[in-house]
Amino acid sequence: MTASSLLISPQWKQRSRAVMGALFSMVILLSLSKAAEVSPQVMVDRYRELLLAGYARGSPPVSWEGKQAAVWISEIRQDGSWSDIDYSSTAGGAWPVVDHLRRIRVLARETADPKSALHRSASAERALFSALDHWTEKRYQNPNWWQNQIGVPQVMRDIIVLLGARLAGDKRENAMAVLKQFKVMEAGVGANTVWSAELALMAAALEDDSATVMEMSRLIAGEVVKGGAQGIQSDFSFHQHGARLQQFHYGGSFFQDTTRIAWLLRDTPWAFPEDKVRLLAHLAGEGSVWMSRGIVTVPGTLDRAVSRPAALAGADLRPELALLADLLPERKKELLAASRKQGNGQAVKAGFRAFPHSDFATYHAPAFSFFVKTVSARSELTESIQRENRRGRKLNWGDHYVLTSRSDYVDLPPVWDWELLPGVTSAADIDTLQRRPFVGAIESQGSGASAMDYATGKGDAVTLTARKFWVAHQNVVIGLIGALTSTQTGEPVRTALDQRRLRGAVTVADAEGTTTLPTGRQERRGVAWIHHDGLVYVPLGAAAVSFSLGPVSGAWRDINLNGPVDPVSENIFLAVLEHGLSPQGVASGFVVIPCDSVRKAARLVKKPSWSILRNDAEAQVVRFADGTWMAAFYVAGKFNVPSHKLSVETDAPCLLIFNRGELRASDPSHEGRTVRVRVNARDYFLVCPPGGKTSEPVSF
Repeated sequence: MTASSLLISPQWKQRSRAVMGALFSMVILLSLSKAAEVSPQVMVDRYRELLLAGYARGSPPVSWEGKQAAVWISEIRQDGSWSDIDYSSTAGGAWPVVDHLRRIRVLARETADPKSALHRSASAERALFSALDHWTEKRYQNPNWWQNQIGVPQVMRDIIVLLGARLAGDKRENAMAVLKQFKVMEAGVGANTVWSAELALMAAALEDDSATVMEMSRLIAGEVVKGGAQGIQSDFSFHQHGARLQQFHYGGSFFQDTTRIAWLLRDTPWAFPEDKVRLLAHLAGEGSVWMSRGIVTVPGTLDRAVSRPAALAGADLRPELALLADLLPERKKELLAASRKQGNGQAVKAGFRAFPHSDFATYHAPAFSFFVKTVSARSELTESIQRENRRGRKLNWGDHYVLTSRSDYVDLPPVWDWELLPGVTSAADIDTLQRRPFVGAIESQGSGASAMDYATGKGDAVTLTARKFWVAHQNVVIGLIGALTSTQTGEPVRTALDQRRLRGAVTVADAEGTTTLPTGRQERRGVAWIHHDGLVYVPLGAAAVSFSLGPVSGAWRDINLNGPVDPVSENIFLAVLEHGLSPQGVASGFVVIPCDSVRKAARLVKKPSWSILRNDAEAQVVRFADGTWMAAFYVAGKFNVPSHKLSVETDAPCLLIFNRGELRASDPSHEGRTVRVRVNARDYFLVCPPGGKTSEPVSF
């Protein structure tokens, strides 16, 4: 019998099954033997190290905590409570009652840290155990299940780990009972599954239950998967609550927790498979760092969480990048370099990146980063639940943001005019957006564009339509508004160029010359350009521009009923394109360019590197001086520009980009199709993949 016949014979198959069964049994026995040699306590010890180093995600900064600890010790009441905490609160989001546990966590960490002034402090120990007894006796509950099953157990987990052997007897049992309020969720629910399973994993580790540690490790690792309805998408964006981008809300917690768990379980029998760790690194490197500049992000990555204080500064990946550098030594240099760039306020990546699953696009240049968030028939509008995001109904309606290494939008939401989010074309009495299929992006060699068939209105009636096209190339961003038409007459149609912190002078060039604007509100016509905060804005079309410059006051409670009530004030720069009451087929738009001086601004606009070849209902086309051009065809059509010796025709709606001798296409409907493109009488056939991806290039 030959070797090949042996491999396929029934007798060999039967013998193979027996051998494989024996080998499998041996592997199981070896794994159990190895597990017996390693106690889950190693995970607890490692987590304690992280907590002592200040890695308590969701808690205030260590410097702030240390100063407050002495105050809390002095102000604790006889029953173990604090007078400044509203224990009757039923707020579902930012529940102030949990601050009681957070204070205990601070005291537990301060008393455990040999470098702390409160290390082994008798008064601190009395206060923290008195407060702990208060909670375990009262067992406060919230109407929101998440607080009871996840939020509260998470803080109690940290307290138990920090106290270690100091927590014993009934006190430990009572604390463990609070930790065990979790209910492990089924697989496939993204961050919620990870949160609940991690609590079960830590509870098992604290009780030396290796079998449950293994079970929860596998469940959590199973959530680190790409392409599901929830969680990591194939383009490395992150969804939760449906097709809704939540990169630095739920996605931020998911990344932090899974990375931390992988680090805690490293080199143990319960360690994550290596491919899962690599996927987490990809989520950061191909997803999250594109959606931030430094540690700052924009509203489109947060959804309703943008209405929380400091949320826009919540893109700090540095702690997890350091953990990943431990886990993936072959990528250590790359990961730590990304961490340094974040710390320096720089963009980690360069160029254009589209996230077709989430209708999001970013462009990073050395001096600035541009972000635009749209919504389509395939993605969800922003949500407003748990009393949050009370004014954000126009989020994701094509709002754009410009970050530099020195300026951002952090903590501006309470003072924003939410009817004038940057980039949104609307009117004050418009309240709905119709989600349409023609929304997509295209990218090539660091440049790209995003398009949106735009329709808004009142209730179910569409009263305002436009074609919107954003182009990014060679440090220039262009936003076109084509065929802007409104049938409503109650309020003027407007597009905010920007609404950011006022930093320095605002200089405007118009028919009257170059002027530095005073604070207050005013309107200017024939504006050629505006210079402010290292950026120059160039209005396109005949729209007037209104300015509101100076202090604006508001409160977090105005946009989030769980937020602070104290008023805050910021000096705001708000510049708005004024389209009038009933624009009919208007072509408009803007250009944004980084520019550090007024003199340079004048030169840039005098000799622009761009030209708008078309901006109407059927097509929008932009060409640059280096020969690059980008086009959005909303219908099969053609444009011809003899002065540029350029004629382009397509047999289907699509996006096109010609850059450095390569032509690419994408299908914004996400269905996928082959598009025939005729350029200067020569035919090219481009296969647009489904899912809104950019085609492979064809060379001229």
